[in-house]
Amino acid sequence: MAVSKKRFIIDQIKKSGIPLELEITSIINSIDGWATINDNYFFDNDLKKHREFDILAGVMAFATNYPFELNMLIQCKKIPGNVWVFFKTKVFPIYQIFYELTYFEIAKAEPEDARFDVFNEDKLHFKNSDTTATRYVEIITDADKSNKRTDNIFSSAMTLIKAMLYRKRRSIERENELIKKGLLEGTENLDEPFSSVKVFYPVIVFDGDVYEADIIKRKIIIKPVKYIKLLVSHEDYNFCIDVVTKDYFESYLKETKKDFLIFKKRIDKVSKKWDSGIMEIFDNYKMKVFEKLRKSTS
Repeated sequence: MAVSKKRFIIDQIKKSGIPLELEITSIINSIDGWATINDNYFFDNDLKKHREFDILAGVMAFATNYPFELNMLIQCKKIPGNVWVFFKTKVFPIYQIFYELTYFEIAKAEPEDARFDVFNEDKLHFKNSDTTATRYVEIITDADKSNKRTDNIFSSAMTLIKAMLYRKRRSIERENELIKKGLLEGTENLDEPFSSVKVFYPVIVFDGDVYEADIIKRKIIIKPVKYIKLLVSHEDYNFCIDVVTKDYFESYLKETKKDFLIFKKRIDKVSKKWDSGIMEIFDNYKMKVFEKLRKSTS
């Protein structure tokens, strides 16, 4: 292969997002307990086809009787010709941490205290950003280095949201299918399971310039930032998507590592209360399912 052809291939790889994706993957894998999978697929119900997101990262432990996972779904963007500008919101931001309580949700009996006692943003990594935004603009500053698109923020955010919704839906569907199969075959253990607990963080890593914008007395003021919280509403959820610069990502990851321990302590604290209700709730659910299955096969 001619040197010029090799150089062309290398230059094209550098222009792609792959080096950034591999760099972020390497940073995550350097932390004990964390694991990554690249190029994960999900089914896009709007486009009716399978698509990919860049990185799935996660860490898992047992919080009392509850297997707990903290998952990051990450999109990596390197667009040297574009800058991202986010307008600071003037109202008190309302958003939800996206989570899954698998067996509670199968039985449609989520604990009333779950969102407030466990899945609230107090003391979590969100405190490290003073910028919460719902509006943004993407500006091309160098056409030669741009991908000629100004919808990269929107497309990245929607990719992550759809991927999270898909993963949660499929997880619940799979577990429900296993329960029905076990009931039919007589292998389902009514003393198990305890509900698994999953938290999902959607993250966009941008290798480029990110700015916070504010308008004060009709004057536009901008300043560079390393991390902002982007709020996006979709399917009755108010998602909080973390947008972080490549240079800040390692610090951001250290903070989310602390979140994992905070969540674990919170789950430990409520586990006795959850335990007292889940077995009765789930046993009732399985008896109803078994009765339907019995009638359908008789």
